[in-house]
Amino acid sequence: MRRTVWNTAKVEPAWQFDYYRSGLCESFAHLTPHKPTEGDRFSATVEHWGGGGTEFTFLGTSSHRVSRSRRDIAKVGDDDFYLNFIQRGEMHLDQFDVRQLLRRGDFVVIDNAHVFEARIKADGGHRHLAFRMDRRKFSGGAMELSRRLKSHPLAPALRHTLAYLCHIDQNWDSDHLTSVIAAIESLVSVIASGEAPDANPSRAHATLHDVQRIISARFGDPEFSLDEVAGRLRMPRRSLQKHLQLCGYNFSAMLLEARLARAHLMLIGSNENACIEEICFRCGFNELSTFYRAFKSHFGIPPGALRNRLAGPEAGSSERPASHGGAGE
Repeated sequence: MRRTVWNTAKVEPAWQFDYYRSGLCESFAHLTPHKPTEGDRFSATVEHWGGGGTEFTFLGTSSHRVSRSRRDIAKVGDDDFYLNFIQRGEMHLDQFDVRQLLRRGDFVVIDNAHVFEARIKADGGHRHLAFRMDRRKFSGGAMELSRRLKSHPLAPALRHTLAYLCHIDQNWDSDHLTSVIAAIESLVSVIASGEAPDANPSRAHATLHDVQRIISARFGDPEFSLDEVAGRLRMPRRSLQKHLQLCGYNFSAMLLEARLARAHLMLIGSNENACIEEICFRCGFNELSTFYRAFKSHFGIPPGALRNRLAGPEAGSSERPASHGGAGE
């Protein structure tokens, strides 16, 4: 297979973003990257592999936003699916009016025939794999394929194989690379041939919006659970989970994200004088140590350090977790 690399370190800083844009357009058909705020340092490496009817690309970048608009679609025809696997960092994906937060080890199918927007968060580095797949091989849409890939018993095997491909280097012989690609394609084909979902997509989206509404009102209660949501919606727990899975969501992840988002807002708010322990409990965590671990994992910085950074050099040392208890949900 032929390997092509675009590395912004090879060009002058003033041209780095344009150089990155050219790499995206040549390897992903046509996308529109949006330049970060002036003054933010930007770097990127686009590594494209292609040959024998197979294409995949690794994208390692600083934080920024990239989209595929109607104009992009009209300019360059590419209506295939792309199986995206997050190796490092995060991606906030918005397609078909469904928003998904993807973290390390997550994967999703993006439909290049439709508009989408992806916000890449690169605290500590971001890199993801985009594996091109011929949509003609699949009977359903990208959302349905994503749901099947995530919920199937073979999902761990697919995740492991995608992670393995992320370690490719030029020392791999062609037979080994061919076998890895064949394993990915076979796993996707087997999973995609499974039974049709028992949830109507439009109904599943309506359920998703109801769950988001309930979470926004109830996340502060540490006893809040999926069972409560199922009761409020008068829906069996299993059916509720299937609706969320169809939209590419997981209740626990949604609840944690809502709690962390509120905690972050309270920490940076100029009118919030609450101590970190109070913020922890007001946001639904019942253990301070659990809150610290989740916050640092999500934002890349402990809550006390974030508050001190915003307060300036005169701020005192940050608080430390007082216990090492279990999960706060």
